[in-house]
Amino acid sequence: MSQQCTALRRFPHLETRLRFQGADEAAVLPDFVVEHARCELGTEHGDAAHGRYMWDTAKGTPSAVWFRWTDTSHWFEALPECETHTPAEACLLFARHPAAHSWEATRPRREARAGDPAGPVSAHR
Repeated sequence: MSQQCTALRRFPHLETRLRFQGADEAAVLPDFVVEHARCELGTEHGDAAHGRYMWDTAKGTPSAVWFRWTDTSHWFEALPECETHTPAEACLLFARHPAAHSWEATRPRREARAGDPAGPVSAHR
């Protein structure tokens, strides 16, 4: 079993609103406030960009907007859903994601406690 990456990045609220104002995705911008984005990928993603699910796209396709980042930059990216599943679970990450599927990565115990600065794991599940 893999562990979930613990990388955090301050979330750019104003940039997000300005970027999506008037776009199709603006209709589904979440009302929640996220101070820090926590990577949802497994720790084995190596040098690949970190990623956090943000919201489903409004286009009616099985894709979602993800907040992606590296040490030096960040961006938003609409990505199709991973189609891998078991009889009991579907992967909740994007297609061709690096590292483990969502059901294979466990959240470190100390990160799961109440008061975590990044809040709960994404509610798109």
